[in-house]
Amino acid sequence: MSVIETSLATINRTLYSYLKPQSLPCWIRAQLANRLSASAYDWTVWFAKHNGGSHNNDWVIVDFNKFKPNAPVLTPGLVWRLEQMGPYIEAADVTQTLLQTDSIVPSFNIPYFEFIFNVSGYAAAGYSYENDTRHRIFKRDHIKVETLKDFAWLMNSNDYKNDPLAEGDGCNAISARCDLNYNTTTGKWLSAFGGIDCKVTDFNLVRRQQAMAVSSPTHQTQQPFMWDSFWDVPTFPHQGMPMNWNFDWTLMKPFAIIFD
Repeated sequence: MSVIETSLATINRTLYSYLKPQSLPCWIRAQLANRLSASAYDWTVWFAKHNGGSHNNDWVIVDFNKFKPNAPVLTPGLVWRLEQMGPYIEAADVTQTLLQTDSIVPSFNIPYFEFIFNVSGYAAAGYSYENDTRHRIFKRDHIKVETLKDFAWLMNSNDYKNDPLAEGDGCNAISARCDLNYNTTTGKWLSAFGGIDCKVTDFNLVRRQQAMAVSSPTHQTQQPFMWDSFWDVPTFPHQGMPMNWNFDWTLMKPFAIIFD
C-alpha cells in the first residue's frame, strides 16, 4: 500500500474541547495501521481507533494489490480516502473518481468531504475545495504526466511568476515557496512557509517498497532556498543545517540491519 497525507487546519476552535488524552497520537495510529492492514479499507478502520482529536489530516490510501496495469476496469477498494477533524472521522472508497473527468484524487490541505469541510470551519472562512489554486493546477497539469519524472516535476512545481493561476504569489503553487514573496507592488511579504520536501512513487517502485524523495524547498524553476542574513533572527533557528538547500532526488529503499 501507499499512504499519503496533507494537514488540515482546525479553524473551528470549538473542536479543541473534544481533545482526549486517553488516546494514541496520530503518528502511532498511522504506523499501527500500516503494519496491521491487509487492505486500504482495513487501514481506515485501524487508523480510526483511539482518535484523540489532534493532528487532523486528509489521508489517501492506495492498495496496489488491487491495481492491474491496463485493466479495462478498476477494482473497488483500490483507493480509499479518510479525513479526521477533531472527534470526527469520515472515510470512503473513492476509486470511482479516477473514472471521472479529472482522473485524479488530489490532496491539498483542504477537506474533501462536505461534512468535514463544514465542521472544520473551512466553509465559514470562505475556502473552496473546487476553486483552490492547487486543485486547479492539478486539474490542468495532471494530463501532462506520462513518466515518474513528469510526476516528480508536477509534485515539486512552482512557476508563480509565469503561471496565471498563481497570480504572482509564491504560495500559490503545488509546492509553495512563500519565502519568495517580497513585493512592494502587490504588498506580499516573505514568509517562512511552504513545501520543504517531495516524495513520489509508482507501481514498479511500490512493488520494491521504494520511492523517490528530495529534501529541499522546490528549486526546479526557482533559486534554491538559503539561510541568508534575512533569516538570522531568533525566530528562525537553523544551527547545524546546510546553508544552501539545493539537494537532488534520492532513491529511498528499505534496508536490513544484521546483528551478530
